[in-house]
Amino acid sequence: MWMPSGTMAQQVLLRIHCERRGNRRIAFHPRCHLDVHEERGYANVHGLRADLLGARQRLPTPEDLEAVCEPLGAVVLELPAREIGGQLPAWEELTAFCAKARDQGIALHMDGARLWQCAPFYQRTLAGIADLFDTVYVSFYKDLGASLSRRSEASTRSCRGCPSSSRASASSRRRSAPSTGSRSSPTRPHGDVPPADAPPARTSEQGRT
Repeated sequence: MWMPSGTMAQQVLLRIHCERRGNRRIAFHPRCHLDVHEERGYANVHGLRADLLGARQRLPTPEDLEAVCEPLGAVVLELPAREIGGQLPAWEELTAFCAKARDQGIALHMDGARLWQCAPFYQRTLAGIADLFDTVYVSFYKDLGASLSRRSEASTRSCRGCPSSSRASASSRRRSAPSTGSRSSPTRPHGDVPPADAPPARTSEQGRT
């Protein structure tokens, strides 16, 4: 599923997971992008409540997940964890965390904006890494250099009961529109894209992620 922004994509996916489970509580690392850089839209827009997993300078562990007192609808893992130096858990630690979440009936979502960096570390395919999760968000302009492209992918586990397909396939793309503001503005309205001959610009979202 193509989305106009990573902020929209991930919040929408978490809301879907939570509504399917009848539980609007989510959990993520204390320096998760959703909490630090998105003005807590998951709460203000979607009505989700969050618990923090573990300490600020290390990766979440299965023990951190077990320590959450309230039942959870979804949990977010960022791979790699940018805000703490791009850390990645060992494969055994990652699979143990995912198994713990699945045992508790918690949906697993990966913030995989930089998923492309994980394959050399794990010596596994991107599909093999993504298969641990119910949904995965990726960004095509990070590392790959594509223009303003984000995609959210759902595994067959999370799409049971979806009409006509076991994979998310709806698409939403930005359409070109004439710019109505100053080209020196640090952000653009959601409908605007720069003209084809314009140099690439860093939006406020790109600068933070």
